[in-house]
Amino acid sequence: MGWLIALLILVLTYLFLIAPRIIGKPNRMSLYGVHYAHRGLFDNETYAPENSIAAIQKAVDMAEKGDMVLVLGKGNETYEFPICLRGIKLNGSYKEILSKIPEKEYKLAIVLLGNAGGENLFVQELSKKLNCPIIGGGAAMDGERGGLIAGAGQASVLLVDDQNYDVQIEMKNIHTHVLGTCKVDFDDPRVIKTIDGMEPALWLKNQKNILGIEETDFEHFTLSDKDGVNAHLSKNGNLIVSGRDLESEMLIRYVKPEEVYESVYSFYNDEEDVIVFGCAGLKAITGEITPVKSLGLYLFGEICMAKNQAVFGNLMLSKLRLIKVK
Repeated sequence: MGWLIALLILVLTYLFLIAPRIIGKPNRMSLYGVHYAHRGLFDNETYAPENSIAAIQKAVDMAEKGDMVLVLGKGNETYEFPICLRGIKLNGSYKEILSKIPEKEYKLAIVLLGNAGGENLFVQELSKKLNCPIIGGGAAMDGERGGLIAGAGQASVLLVDDQNYDVQIEMKNIHTHVLGTCKVDFDDPRVIKTIDGMEPALWLKNQKNILGIEETDFEHFTLSDKDGVNAHLSKNGNLIVSGRDLESEMLIRYVKPEEVYESVYSFYNDEEDVIVFGCAGLKAITGEITPVKSLGLYLFGEICMAKNQAVFGNLMLSKLRLIKVK
């Protein structure tokens, strides 16, 4: 008799654990009759295994123009952005993409960059070709395959021409403490020669000592352009390098460790269905965020709209909201 009671308890426990999956399932009726590629259009025996950048790119390549559904994943869970967008997909080198853009009106450009360098100039030139907001960023490095865009391309761009939605884009710089300005000298805009006439590593060490943060901390302390778009500095051998092109005069910025989580969380915690393009460097100092309704990506560089101008930067948050046209 005792084993029957134990078995009943196990069955009831199992039903209790899976109940949220049964009762709280999202309505997927809108996906019926739609061709989709779960975890990408993958083949685990080729260069495009499931959940890889290449598999996702293959899925996109199958639909040069048409409905596109963004699906993000973490572990065994997937998150479907509840809006299908009409658009034109372009893939290739920066030069190829800029030369292939059809002349028409677009609502939005979503850009995935392959960390090939030259992002600032490409985004600047793309802005000149398009009279619309731009959002996106650089995919995280792939140590095995190196290239991040299928076909060894430098970028993939989705030009959204869907007239059913209006677009709102918002950016946030969590480094709200502006400590002053500095003069940056360089030959290569991503490699610093001097800051205020000093060797850059020494200048950074002195600044961080004043603030009481570690010399290796390049996330709480940073530099930004005059419009508030950050650079992410790092040490590469004996050099101090930047993840974006620097300007000759930069703002000195800082965020207190105790301010980070709430600042990031408040941006993600949106009542609307939105996508947040955030920096992997911010994730490193934020940790796991309490689940929110919005979707989020962590990138190696983000495209922000600063004063209606698209700019490639680092350590930033950029939010896309799509509003149904009535």
